[in-house]
Amino acid sequence: VSVLYWVPAMDPVASTAGRSSRQGDPAVELVKELKALESSGAALGAFDERRVREVANRINQLDADLASVLSNPHVDLSDPYYATLPAYLRKAMLRDKRCLVGYLRWRLDSLAGLWWESREHLATSTHATAAEAEYVRNYNAVMVEYMQSFDVPIDLRSHTSRPPCLPPSNVVEVRGLQPYAYVAPDDRVVQVFPGKLCSVSLEDAEVLVRQGAAEYAPMQ
Repeated sequence: VSVLYWVPAMDPVASTAGRSSRQGDPAVELVKELKALESSGAALGAFDERRVREVANRINQLDADLASVLSNPHVDLSDPYYATLPAYLRKAMLRDKRCLVGYLRWRLDSLAGLWWESREHLATSTHATAAEAEYVRNYNAVMVEYMQSFDVPIDLRSHTSRPPCLPPSNVVEVRGLQPYAYVAPDDRVVQVFPGKLCSVSLEDAEVLVRQGAAEYAPMQ
């Protein structure tokens, strides 16, 4: 009686373990990178394209290995000896997917958080990828459309901080720290210049202060 034994050309378990021990696990490194950014208080670091590609390639390789095992006519998956390998491949692939999706989702959530602080332009001009910058533009377009849909336009990002004393007129003075201009939800253009005082509404002042373009002037 002839018995056919299936032996994979490359054992994914051994090859993955060997690669991880030599080069480090890129999926784990992505998660460590996020933890380091959060610990340092950084809003958004540079996109780690190299590790992202490594994890994506490994997911594709694990998927191909799994398909090869499941389509092999000489593999009896009811035998625990053979059933172990596809179970491992599925777990490894799902684990890498969770790490990769977690990394990408964290970056998008961070960009959305920067929008709420009116600091999104800082990230998109330095660390964001082209796709992430487009995400921020689309996010901003949706939010602006919503804020302008009311009879009286609103700014959802206003009233997050208030100066020590707010006059009844709701107008405050700010001192410009750098040249800056922005378009308010009601299409007004607000501009400040270094060292110059200007009177603006509280809502406009909050945006300018969050952007680092101005500071509240002492109340007289």
